[in-house]
Amino acid sequence: VGMVHDITEHKKAEDAIIRAKEEWERTFDSVPDMIAILDDKHRIIRVNKAMADKLGVDAGQCAGLVCYQCVHGTSGPPAFCPHVETLSDGKYHVAEVHEERLGGDLLVSTSPLFDEKGRMLGSVHVARDITEQKKAEKEIKSLNDDLSRYVLELESSNKELDAFSYSVSHDLRAPLRSIDGFSQALLEDYSGRLDENGSDYLRRVRAASQQMAQLIDDLLNLSRVSRGEMKRGKVNLSDMAGMIAFRLKKAEPERKVEFIISDNMFVNGDERLLGIMLDNLISNAWKFTGKKEKAVIEFGEMNASN
Repeated sequence: VGMVHDITEHKKAEDAIIRAKEEWERTFDSVPDMIAILDDKHRIIRVNKAMADKLGVDAGQCAGLVCYQCVHGTSGPPAFCPHVETLSDGKYHVAEVHEERLGGDLLVSTSPLFDEKGRMLGSVHVARDITEQKKAEKEIKSLNDDLSRYVLELESSNKELDAFSYSVSHDLRAPLRSIDGFSQALLEDYSGRLDENGSDYLRRVRAASQQMAQLIDDLLNLSRVSRGEMKRGKVNLSDMAGMIAFRLKKAEPERKVEFIISDNMFVNGDERLLGIMLDNLISNAWKFTGKKEKAVIEFGEMNASN
């Protein structure tokens, strides 16, 4: 009696299992992180290619090795071992580990491994090399420490600058006020005893002391301006120059000064700082044309090629 059994489907199932196993093997070995499957006695059941390469052996030779002996070179699991914690509570654990044998700093995670009846067999170890990341973190920390130190130094410098500003404002203004005040008193009370040269000398002394006081004000303003926060934006210099010109002409209406200001001159910058700069420039032009019967002050632009 001869019997023939059709095992086509059975062979297909076997082939599918083989292909699935091969695909799983390729996937397991292609993962760049180091993977090790451990039993509840810390023995290695299986490792992927990345882990075997780190240990310097073939993957097949790792089976049965005790993890803490071949990885850490110790007689027992280290205190930070997340595998011990997973075996204790059956939960996922993560720890940062520095291990020279594996190349530096690692982020190690352990996930519990159960059988079909829910009994814990061990854990799946996944170790990711974070050496470069830790180096970058140290560099960032170093830069932050340097920045903090620079900020403290800057704050100290600002305090010294504030003290200097107070000294300038208090100690230098007092003698200047005395010079100006006594010079004015001499002009008022003793004008009849002074000839024209003497009166002119006193007027020059007063003018110089007032100019010095203005220089002090300018220095203090520059000190405050240089420490302010810069806020960039679109600024109309034409309008700004026009307002400064209007203010100057209103202050001295008797002067004959023609302002020629180009239209629509826009720049990108800090409006406050640009205003101070423009006010100084136009005020200087106003001051230094004071002896002219008719003056022309022009504010415009020209091409760099010209």
